[in-house]
Amino acid sequence: MPVDQDILERKADELTQTELFERIVYKIRRKYDFQISEMEAIAAARNLIGFTQTLLELSKHSGNVEP
Repeated sequence: MPVDQDILERKADELTQTELFERIVYKIRRKYDFQISEMEAIAAARNLIGFTQTLLELSKHSGNVEP
């Protein structure tokens, strides 16, 4: 599915969660010269988000991140 140019140009804090996810999927596919499928990029984006959430939770519990 093509990504609207608008999603790529706007600031991240102006995007909805869905638009942010679409941007991440697009950037993953672009990183691999569009040689991976959209479904593979979606799975990679989900993994990346899950990993990032885990890091934030670990930092929060260790006292390294302010609330």
